[in-house]
Amino acid sequence: MTCWAKRSVDCAHGFLIYYAWTVSCGQGTAVVIATGHGIPRSTLRLYPQRYARPGQLKEGVMVAGCFCVSLVLIGTIAEIVLNFFLRKLNCKGMPHDHHFMLLIGGIPMVMPAVLYLALALGSLRLCFLGIASRGTVALEDLASMDAILFNMTGTLTCNKPCFARDKFELFADGINEDRAIVLAARASRSQHELYIEPIDAAIISLLDDPEQAWSGIQVLEKHARFFVALKLMFLTTYIDDGNGSKCCVFKGDPAKVAHQIGCSKAVKEKISTIMDELALDGYQAIAVGHQVDSCWEFIGLLPYRDDLRSDSADAVDSLIDLGLDIRVLTESPLSTTKQVCGKLGKLGINVVPAHSVFELARNNREVHLNINGISDLLPEDKSDTVRRLRSSGCRCAMVGYEFLDHDAIGESHIGISVADAADYTKSESDLVLTKAALVPVSSAVQISRKICQMMKSYTIYTVSSTVHLFGVHVILHLWNFDMPSILALVIASCNYCTSLAMLLERVELNKSPDRWRVQKSIASGAAFGSYIVLSTAIFYRIARTTNPFSCKFKDRSLMGTDERIRAALFLQMNIVNQAVALFVHSDDCCLIRCPGPFVTFTFVASQIVATRKAVYGDLNFALAKGVGCFRAGLIWLYNLILLLTLVLLCRKWRRTKMTSEKLLTICMRSAILRIVLLWFSYVILDVRVQHSVFS
Repeated sequence: MTCWAKRSVDCAHGFLIYYAWTVSCGQGTAVVIATGHGIPRSTLRLYPQRYARPGQLKEGVMVAGCFCVSLVLIGTIAEIVLNFFLRKLNCKGMPHDHHFMLLIGGIPMVMPAVLYLALALGSLRLCFLGIASRGTVALEDLASMDAILFNMTGTLTCNKPCFARDKFELFADGINEDRAIVLAARASRSQHELYIEPIDAAIISLLDDPEQAWSGIQVLEKHARFFVALKLMFLTTYIDDGNGSKCCVFKGDPAKVAHQIGCSKAVKEKISTIMDELALDGYQAIAVGHQVDSCWEFIGLLPYRDDLRSDSADAVDSLIDLGLDIRVLTESPLSTTKQVCGKLGKLGINVVPAHSVFELARNNREVHLNINGISDLLPEDKSDTVRRLRSSGCRCAMVGYEFLDHDAIGESHIGISVADAADYTKSESDLVLTKAALVPVSSAVQISRKICQMMKSYTIYTVSSTVHLFGVHVILHLWNFDMPSILALVIASCNYCTSLAMLLERVELNKSPDRWRVQKSIASGAAFGSYIVLSTAIFYRIARTTNPFSCKFKDRSLMGTDERIRAALFLQMNIVNQAVALFVHSDDCCLIRCPGPFVTFTFVASQIVATRKAVYGDLNFALAKGVGCFRAGLIWLYNLILLLTLVLLCRKWRRTKMTSEKLLTICMRSAILRIVLLWFSYVILDVRVQHSVFS
């Protein structure tokens, strides 16, 4: 049985066929209307296994979420150990008011929701662009692609051959152009068949009357065979009613037809020369052979041209501007492929024949990355080319059209099929274009990179918030200062609003393949979080007392009573926690730029509410007393100085090309250890002094 699906391939016994496929067996053609009990679901193939794997965004979110949850668990376990073994408190003394602060504000519960909302909005934008997505894997991983491979026929070109009658080359005596067209039409599928090849339709369209090709003959047998994807080798055997002779007409690739007929060496060289001359003008040709009573005759060459799509050059230029390498894979000759590549905007004409690539550079990535196209490919060579690119470490997407492209699409990281592609090819693809245009492919890459940039920024913001709450929780626990958990809930709620606002922000588009290195995002978030933890610790000591050892002399603290200190601490934490969102809207967290309107509005609105509650107090917010307008102004001034200092540090990092990973792993490794030792020494001394004063 032969599976048609716009392409005819031989299948072994037992090959699975699916509902709505078109199949043929011998001379018969049929449409499958049922294949078993579980058929009415889909017309597609089995769901490819690669769709089951998580994309780079899901993997990054899982790693960042595990980091935050692990930090919360470590803090909770350490708190229990300190309570039982260091402070020697019994179980009745637990939990205090602030013991749930870390569990409420530290776990990034909204992170999966933000990711899926971002992917949903991205999928919606793809729908408006005319792209159907079979899953979120393509939307996540399209940003990290290094190269995009195009099958030239049907994707970059229209796959609508146009014959040039003035360029016909006839070799047989007594044969004119009209007779050559009639013979070529006899070696083609008729327009009455279920599916007709584009090359056959173009030949039949040259006739004034399509029935002219079949008048006066009795067709005995038709036989089709593939050797390349576009040009179908077709043989028709018939009996001429005029003289009763048995004839055969043969149409296909010129080299194959010349070899089948047994042309002389001189004729073959002439055919090769003519083909090279036609290729300079962007033409290809099919050959027609005729047999009468066991005598073969080479009729001639019929040149045709397959024009580019109207937006192919613009699509290729936009993809090159995005830093992607473009490869053209085709079965066409070398000269024709160079001619087509030269018309594709910024794409070069460094085209290499398939045999040269496979012989000279089987495992050399440099050769693959320096070429613009590969010509003279067999259908099975496309998947082999994609496999070699993947083995060399190149992440590639494949844009296909034909039935025989499905293997190459299956080997690629992301498969894309055009609107008029074969159903079997669409079933292998992650993205399917629903409009006859290629420009949406570049738009899909831009959308994917913007989502990746947004998730990077959000991960840095989430990790910094978790580190901040973790550090503040530890410090307040060591200093025996209770902070109600409802305040942490309010801060977390404000963070969630800011996170949702980040979904609507416009991010800067990265002009190179964007792979999410989640370790870098975690390191950047930890750096920001450590900075604001230090700022909160300094603020607490300043608010608690004007002198670090003033508790010996019972001096009045700067912020007043514990209730006012609690309100001041809530305001300071809320400001610096959300201010981080103003600094992370970029691929490089060290690059400072103005935030967007949504994040700015969310920040201003939440700070107005928090400042009002901190100034006047609110029992519903566990703030019995407010700090007043003057002290609130001092808190804002303190935070403004800290944020300006952060801006200067970030700009200095930018000039010296310092990253958060280098800062945490190289510059601050020894410094952090010393600061931690000094900090714990100071905390132990301060706790002892407070116990002596209270006693």
